[in-house]
Amino acid sequence: MEAVWLHPDNRIEQATAGQLKTDDVVLLGLDQKNEPSILGNAGAQITPTDDPHAWADDPLAYEFTDVKRLIAMIGYCQGGLPVTIDSVDGERVRFSRRLQHAPALKSLRPGRLVCGRVLGLLSDQTSFLFRVGSWLLRVGVENIVCGLPEGLAKAAASALFQRDEPVWLRVDAAGQLRRAQAESCHETFRVRAVAMLSGRNGLGVIVRPLHGGTFHWLSASKMGWVDLNERQLSRHVVAAGQILEVTNASAGLSVIDVPNLRRFFESMEPGKRVRVTPLERPSDQGTRYLACVYTNGVPLELHSNRTLEILEDEAAEPFFAEVTHRTWDPPRLQVVEPDSRTYEIHLPLWVPEAMRSREAIPGRFKKYGEWYNAGLADGTLWNEADGISPSLHYILLVGGRSPRACCTILL
Repeated sequence: MEAVWLHPDNRIEQATAGQLKTDDVVLLGLDQKNEPSILGNAGAQITPTDDPHAWADDPLAYEFTDVKRLIAMIGYCQGGLPVTIDSVDGERVRFSRRLQHAPALKSLRPGRLVCGRVLGLLSDQTSFLFRVGSWLLRVGVENIVCGLPEGLAKAAASALFQRDEPVWLRVDAAGQLRRAQAESCHETFRVRAVAMLSGRNGLGVIVRPLHGGTFHWLSASKMGWVDLNERQLSRHVVAAGQILEVTNASAGLSVIDVPNLRRFFESMEPGKRVRVTPLERPSDQGTRYLACVYTNGVPLELHSNRTLEILEDEAAEPFFAEVTHRTWDPPRLQVVEPDSRTYEIHLPLWVPEAMRSREAIPGRFKKYGEWYNAGLADGTLWNEADGISPSLHYILLVGGRSPRACCTILL
């Protein structure tokens, strides 16, 4: 591949060795040794200029003070980082970005919207390298992905770059780029899932409002009434292109805190029936299925002792299930197929002891058993004549399927 010069009037001229001069703009790339070099003039020994005026007001100046940071910058620019020649002394070439950094951004009217792309994460771990036209800028992570947990910025930059997601930002009075639109607290709006991210400090998805604006972080714990894993998020949320209704709660974006979904959850008392759609078989051949509420799409946990038919490319048939467990912190729902709900009963310690000894009722409770049988015969569970008071508060619950087998004994 031959090196050429591109002139301001778009003329192209073949480049020859020794043509470099002050104020020329060149592209920095990586040579075969993975070291920074001038594309088309690999023999030049390059180094950043030590003239402080050349780096004045350049927000990216620090990234050029170390070879590792410079190599990262070249990589973010796909192997072609534009710089300006400051001086040429034989094979020694000094460069800066005095013609590339964007003081003209300050001349833009405050409130002006600009569109750009995220290229990568800068060395401070809190800023993205951001391209607007020919400008390379430093923009804070929070201005692009609101609420992103610490430690996920690098993965977020990679995801936004790979998807070539356009980012709209607004110029503030100081000439800095800020988020284009900040949703007010408790505002409800719809978002599109962009990418799934996971790390030590969080699991969730980057989402984008359908009306545009800033990207947001949506934690997996706020996306449903069940704990979702990475594969489930990728398959059923991101790959499916799911549109979610969210609210901007005080603790960040949330699906389950949307007012109508919160009211729905509060109404889901154990024993209530709800229509659900199975989404995914258990990975361990167990009974736990991932499902969602048919009417609102919120994920929950479904237990079934039979094998449910779930096709890869077709939605499963919805059916009614029965709520068996509901917890509040965090909000979680478990449902089972109708008439398969199990119950927890609290028994005195002597009951399991009697079961182990195969004695249904200990001898000291024999009279209580006679009263119970008499109660089944005539509808009386206590006998005032024998001194048994209905105010006694010892209760034994005996479980069973038929109404006759489910009874309460007052002891």
